[in-house]
This record gives sequence, structure tokens and C-alpha cells, in this order.
Amino acid sequence: MTSKEPQNTEEEGEGVKRAPVMWLLALVVIMMGFLIYELFLLQLPKIEKRELPEKAKYCLEELKAYSTIKTLEMGGHIRPTGEFIEEMRECYRRNGWEIKR
Repeated sequence: MTSKEPQNTEEEGEGVKRAPVMWLLALVVIMMGFLIYELFLLQLPKIEKRELPEKAKYCLEELKAYSTIKTLEMGGHIRPTGEFIEEMRECYRRNGWEIKR
């Protein structure tokens, strides 16, 4: 018993060997989850983007210019959504267009 080796090397060795296996197992589980998610995602029907009517595009462009000026006047504060909707309605009224719901 002259050698000075630690007596519990086998127990430490198992713990060291087990850690990479657990990380590998976790990685495999995450990859399988992502693969299943992608497969289900591909099976779902694609939602087509609706095109905006030309009138709405025109009003949006008009409001972007107006909004930039207004935002600069207000010191960079963004206006509430309700105000934007009212401005869109006003644009439609100014141009004599009907608002469809």
C-alpha cells in the first residue's frame, strides 16, 4: 500500500463519463423536438398575405409623410393607434372613397 492513488477513482470516472452522455442526450431531445415542430409546421396550410387595396396603399403613403412631420413636431413621440385609424378614415373621406368593413 505504498502507492498514493485516490481510492475512489472509479466513482469519479463514472461521473465524468456520464456528463457528456447527458448533454448529448439533451441535444438529441432538443433536435428531435425541433424536427417534429418543423414537420408539423410544414403540414399546416400556408396563410396567404392579403394585398392592401390601392386606396389604402395611397393613404398609407400619405400618412407616412404626414406622420414623419407630425412625429418630429411632437419631439419623436409616437401617436396612439386610434389617432392613426382616424387619420386613415379622414384620408378616405377626403378622397371620396367608401370605407368597407
